[in-house]
Amino acid sequence: MSNEIEREQAYLRHINYLSTIPLRAIIGLTNRIAVDPNNEDVLEELAMFAEQLRFLLDETSITEASYSKQVIEPRTEIDEILTIFYPLCLQSGIEIYPFFSNAMPNAVYTANETFRSLVFNYILHYLTYQPEKPMQSLRLNVAYLGESLTVVMDNYPEESPGTRFSNLLTDTTQHGRLDIPAKKHDQIEDLPAQSITAVIVSEDEILRESLTGRLQRLGITITSDFKSPMLKVCFVSDETSDTFRIVQHYLEHNVMLFLLKNKTLYNVPNWLQLKHPIHQSELIHNLQNLDSFKTGRRRRDQYSCGGR
Repeated sequence: MSNEIEREQAYLRHINYLSTIPLRAIIGLTNRIAVDPNNEDVLEELAMFAEQLRFLLDETSITEASYSKQVIEPRTEIDEILTIFYPLCLQSGIEIYPFFSNAMPNAVYTANETFRSLVFNYILHYLTYQPEKPMQSLRLNVAYLGESLTVVMDNYPEESPGTRFSNLLTDTTQHGRLDIPAKKHDQIEDLPAQSITAVIVSEDEILRESLTGRLQRLGITITSDFKSPMLKVCFVSDETSDTFRIVQHYLEHNVMLFLLKNKTLYNVPNWLQLKHPIHQSELIHNLQNLDSFKTGRRRRDQYSCGGR
């Protein structure tokens, strides 16, 4: 009995911690709205954090989740789940990167309407029972196989799931591996960034592999040649690294830099901070609007890596 109580207490402790992030954001954004009530960007952020908070509060219930969808976009769902988890991952010194199978549709129909809750509890169980370790990158494998969405993480803990997770599980969704019946909903698989060539500068192999798969799925050609005249975009995970300082010297002035995981805000032409974790919709939007970001550009070699 004591183990069950400890398990439920750990679960609620994590939910409580994760809930403080959107709650604080909502308070700050509400104050900004009071000053500028027509700011659409702030309103959009406010809606996003309100949705996160509502979802987390729902997860404290042992009853069926009120958040449910029958048609979902798997990449978007996973991105939003990882965004919710990011503060806890940061605290634990862990990075989780999604790996989607090549056959993953843009959208699927699933009779199990609690996909987000299932995956959320699946990852939370993993984080709860992982021993403390130094910073590491973990794979979240999401595949579409035989009309089923499969979610798997390596070395998944053997501990019994808590009440909330147990209530969501079915015969086909065991807690070590989720197999969720799903049918392809969309018929058109577009390639919104087909004419773009990009390079990824990162010493994190798992980050590179995850991002490479995501970009190739959008039609992007990935190269290791940072001197290529075809190069349009450079993704950088650490703009202060020696590796990037070397690469930066050879990049053409019109190459767009997408910064990942950066903690410093820059005001440098052609430098754009992406959300971390990456959001598929934001990524597509930015790739489709590259030219608009380059207005008023200047040669990047006039600036140091500090952006001044």
